[in-house]
Amino acid sequence: MILSGDNKTIDCQVGIVGDGMAGMAGMAAAVFASCCGLSTIQAGSVSQMSFASGCLDLFSRIPGNPGPGFEDPFEGIEALVKRVPDHPYARIRRQEIVRGFKIFTDFMRDAGIVFHGKPNVNQKMITCAGRWPRHSRRFLPG
Repeated sequence: MILSGDNKTIDCQVGIVGDGMAGMAGMAAAVFASCCGLSTIQAGSVSQMSFASGCLDLFSRIPGNPGPGFEDPFEGIEALVKRVPDHPYARIRRQEIVRGFKIFTDFMRDAGIVFHGKPNVNQKMITCAGRWPRHSRRFLPG
């Protein structure tokens, strides 16, 4: 893949376009590709990152369900898969999710950013809008 812009050309095997509120997903994709030995670049702006918490979001609430949410993100995923069997979470095992989080957090730790938290407990935090929702947070930056 060859990306061009601003009179610069970058030759890479994986190009990830996009960031902002979805930046962590793009960053994770870049980490996994890089760890597999692929030359990787992520392009975009950081305009929405000021609203991000820096937490890694897994799962806490089934969309459209007014219930209290789940303390354990994996319990929430199990309930979601029962309700929506074709959901992408139905195609991945818990061990694979845990492994993916470990690969990402190890990479970030080696880069000087350490995440903290209990693996199976969602965290409660105030958002930039001042609300107190129960978010699915597996790790908090330290």
